Amino acid sequence: MEWLILSFLIISTCLFALSFLVTKKETSAKEDVEQLSMTMMAEVYQLKKKLNVLEEELLHETTLQVGSTQFTSDQLQEEVISWFRAGYSVEEIATEMELTPDEVRHFLARLP
Repeated sequence: MEWLILSFLIISTCLFALSFLVTKKETSAKEDVEQLSMTMMAEVYQLKKKLNVLEEELLHETTLQVGSTQFTSDQLQEEVISWFRAGYSVEEIATEMELTPDEVRHFLARLP
């Protein structure tokens, strides 16, 4: 009988200690899920901000002054591409259209 009481006492002590370990694991798992959720929300917010900026850039049609002629960015790109297809070099296009060579390369990078 003593052995039975002693074994129940040992088993209950082990189960009591085990209950604290299981609670800590559940708490850490909940904290991990909460942290992951907060991280994802922050990333989604950043992506939405970047998307709004890109949409504004695409929707806003800029007018550029080149020499005495005004061009929209699309018209300017078409003009640069037509000069390039006609055989002019990047430097020649930049000089004639009063642009920098980097701007000309930027327009040519978007060649269809």
